[in-house]
Amino acid sequence: REGGYTIALFRGPTAVRRAWTLGVRAMQDYRVYCARPSVRQWMLENHVELLAQLREGGRRLHLYDATRETIGDAAQVGANRESNNNELSVFDAQTLLGTVARTNMWLGNVLVHIQSTGSTQDVLKTDLRPLGSGLVVVADSQSKGRGRRGHQWTSPDGCLTFSLSCDLPLDKTDKLLFVQYLVSLALVQTMEGLRPSLRGHLRIKWPNDVLFKSRKLAGVLCEGIVESPTIYLAVGTGINLANDEPSISLRSILGTVGSEPELSREEFLCGFLQRFEVMFDRFRVDGFDPFMPEYIEAWLHSEQNVVLRDSGQRVRIVGLSSSGCLKAIGSRHEEIELS
Repeated sequence: REGGYTIALFRGPTAVRRAWTLGVRAMQDYRVYCARPSVRQWMLENHVELLAQLREGGRRLHLYDATRETIGDAAQVGANRESNNNELSVFDAQTLLGTVARTNMWLGNVLVHIQSTGSTQDVLKTDLRPLGSGLVVVADSQSKGRGRRGHQWTSPDGCLTFSLSCDLPLDKTDKLLFVQYLVSLALVQTMEGLRPSLRGHLRIKWPNDVLFKSRKLAGVLCEGIVESPTIYLAVGTGINLANDEPSISLRSILGTVGSEPELSREEFLCGFLQRFEVMFDRFRVDGFDPFMPEYIEAWLHSEQNVVLRDSGQRVRIVGLSSSGCLKAIGSRHEEIELS
C-alpha cells in the first residue's frame, strides 16, 4: 500500500479467498490551492500540459482558489484545535491562503497538500518543477525523506514536512551555501516569535539542524538545479511539532520552558513563510552579511574548541568564512577553513 498499490481482500461464498490486485497503481491526490483566482487562471492557461501529465501519471488533482472555500486565520485555527497525542489533524490550507492573499506574498501563491508521498523534495523537483518559484508542498507523511548527504529523515505523525521553491540568479552562486543557514535562522526566529518562551533555548547546529539541548528538533535540506539564467532551489524542512520520537518535539519543549499552547502546522507554516519571504528577498540583494550577527547569536559553535580528525590539531571556531564554511583559529593563530 505504501508503494502506491491497491490491495483488495475478497471473501468467497463457501470459503475465504484472498485475491491481491497488484499491478494497478492507486491514484494519488494532489490538492492544489491557489491564493488568488488570477493564480488559478494562470495555471489553467499556462500549464494545461503539466496538469494533463500529472493526471496521466496517476495524480488526481483538486484545484482550489480563495473564492471556493472559506478562508480562516492560521493562528486562530491553531488555537481552537484540540490535539490527540501525536495525531495530525486535517491540514487546513485555506488558513495559509488567507494570509498570502491579504499580504500579497509570492511565497505560497500555490500550495500543494499531499497526504502521503515519497519526498516533498522530489515532488517539487519532478512533478511540479515547471510551476517555478513560490510553490509550497506539504505532506502529512513521507516514506523517503532525506537530509544532508543522503541521511534519512523519518516523518512520523506529528512532524511537519514541507518543501518550498525559490531561485537565485546564476551570478549569485557564491550565496548558494548560505541559503540553508538563512532557513535555519528563519526556523528559530519563527518559533521564538510565535512562542516567546522559547527564546534562548534553541540553537543552530552547523550547517542545517535546529537543536534543543543537543536534541534535534528540525532539519533543512537545500538542493539546486541550474536553469539559466537562474538556479532553481528546492528547500525541504522537517520539524518535530508533536512527535517526541525519534528525538524531541516542540510540544514537549513548550511544556518544559513555559505554559504556552502548542503550535499547529498551519500556524507555524504561516509564520515561517511570512518571515522567510522577507529574509530571502533581502538575501537576494544584500547576501548573508545582514543576517550574520543574528545567526552567530543563535548557533552553538561560537568559541567552541574542536580537534581535527586528520591532523589531531586543536582549533577554535570563531564564525563562518566568506565561502560559507566554518572559520577556525589554530594554535599558531592561523585562520583555518573547515567544511
